Amino acid sequence: VRTGRLPTDPMAGMTMKAPKTLPWVPDDEAVRRLLAACPNTFEGRRNRALIGLAADSGLRKEELRRLRISDLDFATRMIRVQGGKGQKDGTTFFGEASASLLRAWSAVHPDPRPAAFVFCRRDGVQLSPSAMVRILHRLSRRAGLDRKIGPHALRHYAATALLRRTGELELVRRVLRHETLTMALRYVALAQADVAARFLTASPLDNLRVGNRSAFRRPMSGSGAQDRT
Repeated sequence: VRTGRLPTDPMAGMTMKAPKTLPWVPDDEAVRRLLAACPNTFEGRRNRALIGLAADSGLRKEELRRLRISDLDFATRMIRVQGGKGQKDGTTFFGEASASLLRAWSAVHPDPRPAAFVFCRRDGVQLSPSAMVRILHRLSRRAGLDRKIGPHALRHYAATALLRRTGELELVRRVLRHETLTMALRYVALAQADVAARFLTASPLDNLRVGNRSAFRRPMSGSGAQDRT
């Protein structure tokens, strides 16, 4: 219609609902194995810091690529995200384990200037989007994982891990920098297995007590056990 080849839009009036599928999320063991697959080399230190920061902070692939050394505040464990999704600035956080991995990488970083990119090649050039994905896929194979882990899977891991450990949906929203709770709500379903396990230890009826005794005693045998209702 825009180019004049059709007089009217054939899709006018049609609507389509996007499938509400849940993203795949690696478990704790998969992330451990991915980190362990990084050797103690220049690239290995970089890749370990990349995996650790992605799994800890939930940064998106492009945010990781554009991250500069000056954006990291080791004193407050805060990351300044500039030009994130929708070209919006924001902040997120990283823990002590990520800080340790980043310090190990900084010791061999080819360009330690504040304006330099955090994740780069040996010549200091910023990693390309495809290079970052290739690195993670190659490490997934080396770790013997059944499924390849990419940057966004690590973001999902950060969200679900936070939710499992705290139960605070608003914290997940703020760390991942979602505009509303709607996006963060997807991760509730992904944490259901953990919720189920916790329920089994806190079932209201299982824990029902009459004084110090269980409310469910074995039925008495003999005439005393007859139903008198």
